[in-house]
Amino acid sequence: MLHRAEKLRDKALLILLYETAARPQEVRDLRWRDISWEAQEVHLYSKKTKQDRDLPLHESLKHLRRWKSEWVYPDPQENDYVFPSMVGSRPERGKS
Repeated sequence: MLHRAEKLRDKALLILLYETAARPQEVRDLRWRDISWEAQEVHLYSKKTKQDRDLPLHESLKHLRRWKSEWVYPDPQENDYVFPSMVGSRPERGKS
């Protein structure tokens, strides 16, 4: 499936899901502030279990960096979603 993903966004999303075994909802709610580039980990929150967890990142870091540099906004902010919806209009920035 990963080799079939044509868009950078899809590759970054699939690798992150695979590497962390995160629930789709956890990744959907992920914001740039939740990624620690220095510690090479991601902070996820599960609404299902009501728990936080920090998970290491390896392969997905390079794809996330590239996705951030080629993202839908020219200057991604820490509060922006990593994978905003691509359906409908552009999501409003700064909304929680």
